[in-house]
Amino acid sequence: MKPSSVIVKVFDFEKKRFIDDSLENEVRYSQMASSGAIIKVLIPVTDRNPEKVVLWIKLVSHISNNFFPPKLHSEIPMTPPLDLSPEEITKYYLEEHKSRFEQAFLDTHKGNIESFLAEVQYAFVRAYVHKEDDVATNRWLHLIHSIYNAGKRNIEENSELFPPLINTIITQFNCLSDNYFSPDDEFIRGSMNLIEDMNDIGTKDLQDKAKEFNDYLNKRRVKYFKNGIESV
Repeated sequence: MKPSSVIVKVFDFEKKRFIDDSLENEVRYSQMASSGAIIKVLIPVTDRNPEKVVLWIKLVSHISNNFFPPKLHSEIPMTPPLDLSPEEITKYYLEEHKSRFEQAFLDTHKGNIESFLAEVQYAFVRAYVHKEDDVATNRWLHLIHSIYNAGKRNIEENSELFPPLINTIITQFNCLSDNYFSPDDEFIRGSMNLIEDMNDIGTKDLQDKAKEFNDYLNKRRVKYFKNGIESV
């Protein structure tokens, strides 16, 4: 099936398998799934598993039904022209160059916190549900690394973004297996840049979130070594 298509099935408890639903229900639920309104119907069914319901709600907390699905963007990284002198390169980086974070958050999303968080969440959820979706996976990784390397100035100037952003990242990391959390992995090493920059800025909210994120990563590292993944 295509990534954007919908299949509606009903679980037959006697036959212990999924079967086709009525045409009327298939049309109804396909439209609801495509519009993002399906969550309202799924809640009564998932009452038996409240922990996963809470996790899912956190994973999509910034995705609005009014703008579903969020667009997965793609910015072109900025690089200096090849024929610049050393002085011109310095001027380029001071006056023209924009980081991946600045391109994504400030240019693409115009500094809109909810819009940026919605894309971060949707990219992860799409990649998590469709493991073969390279577009969503690459976009999520691009956004994560851009966040890791946002830099002190951007963090300080957009400080309201980072507490809910850390909440979102921790929720997403809870879905990942322990083998992602090797201290030597670039995916984890990059997070130290963000934690250090948030701490250095010195505001209590940012320092508290930096500590929470660091404590979380330390716990995942302990589980990584405890499970013996290092020697596999």
